[in-house]
Amino acid sequence: MSEVESAFLILTKDRIFILRKIKNVILNSGFNHEKKEIKSIHDLYFDTSDDCLLKNQIELRIRLLDDSVYKITLKTPKNRTKNYSDRVEIEEPWSEKSFYDIMNKLKSLGIKLSNFEHCYDKIPNKALDKMGLKNIQNKKTNREIINAVNKTSKQIEFEFALDHTMILINSNYKFIFSELEIESKASGNEAKFEKFVNEFTKNPEFKLWSHDKLETGLAIKNLFESNSLKKNIDYDENGDITINGINKIDDFLRS
Repeated sequence: MSEVESAFLILTKDRIFILRKIKNVILNSGFNHEKKEIKSIHDLYFDTSDDCLLKNQIELRIRLLDDSVYKITLKTPKNRTKNYSDRVEIEEPWSEKSFYDIMNKLKSLGIKLSNFEHCYDKIPNKALDKMGLKNIQNKKTNREIINAVNKTSKQIEFEFALDHTMILINSNYKFIFSELEIESKASGNEAKFEKFVNEFTKNPEFKLWSHDKLETGLAIKNLFESNSLKKNIDYDENGDITINGINKIDDFLRS
C-alpha cells in the first residue's frame, strides 16, 4: 500500500500544548478527534553488508509492538515533495510466509540476497542474522495516536502520531527527540493533507522535517561517532537533542 505522510520535529517539551494544538487543528478542519492508547515500539533496521538497501532508499524493518507482536516491514520510495513523502509500504505480522514474501520482493527489486531460502526463524533477528544482514539502527518509541475521524462516515481519514523516540547508539549512549507524524488514511485527501501541514508550519514549536526516522537516526550516529555532537550544546545530560543539535542534524542531512 501507499504511505503518504509528513513529519515535524517538536521543539518544545510542553506536551499539553502539543496535544491541544493537534486536537484544535483536527476540530477546526471539520473532523472529530479520537485518541488511542500509547504504544510501545521497538524497531530494528537491517541492511546488506554493502549497504545495498540504503543506496537504493529501501528500508527493511523488524518491529516489536508492546513487547508481544513482531512485524516485518519493507518500504520503497515512490514520491517526495516539500511537504510530504509517498512510499510503498508492505507490513505484515512476522511469519514464515511474510518472511519469504519480503525476501522475494527484495530479490525482485534487484537486491542480491544469498541463502535466504532456509533462513526462517520464529525469532526475526535470528532469521536476518542467518542471512548475513546487519543491524543498522536500534530505536525505541512511545507513540500516542490521535485520529481525525470523518463526522459522517466515521472513517479515520488521518492519523496524528506523537512520537517520543530514543536512538540507541550503544549501551552507554542514547539520543532522544520528539516528532509528530501526519499520515493520510484515505485516498483523495491531498488538499486536506496540505492544509494540515500548513497549519503546523505556522507554529515555531514545529519544524517541518523532510527526513525519515532512519535517516535521522543514522545522521545522529554519524555525528556522534565523529565527535560533532557536543554535550550541553547539541544534547543535554539526558540525551535530549537541543534545537542547536536538530539544526546540525538537518544541515548534515542536506549537505
